[in-house]
Amino acid sequence: MKRSGFTLLEGLVVLAVLGILLAIATPSYLRWRANTVTNEAALQFARDIERTRTEAKRRNTRMRIELTSNTAAQGYFRIDLASGARTSISLPPGVRLEPLGASMGATFSPPYGTTDAPLRSFAVFWQNDASITRTIRVVGVTGKVIVQ
Repeated sequence: MKRSGFTLLEGLVVLAVLGILLAIATPSYLRWRANTVTNEAALQFARDIERTRTEAKRRNTRMRIELTSNTAAQGYFRIDLASGARTSISLPPGVRLEPLGASMGATFSPPYGTTDAPLRSFAVFWQNDASITRTIRVVGVTGKVIVQ
């Protein structure tokens, strides 16, 4: 009589091989995930800077995108209208947002959405690994946004 199926030993060997492969692949996967989340957060912040500039032109009012000292480390920033209304926006969990330099934000003025300073820089970091970072720059008077 012919036997079919797996023996217990074969099953344990397969589980051991899968465990080894998983142990090798996990750090790469976690780093890839951190890179992806950090990239997405940087792009979201860049889009919100561009949206703030566009809204300043569209509404014909001054608008400011700003990090506050107590919320930037938690991944929050806010958009302020000249009227005093504020919108707080959060980045994905595990991401930190910090200004590079003294400026905590950028102000866009109507009618062309120009900014008040030639260069603003912000950094988006992965909370557990500061080597995973993206830099967002608001360049020139026109407020062009560059993500690096």
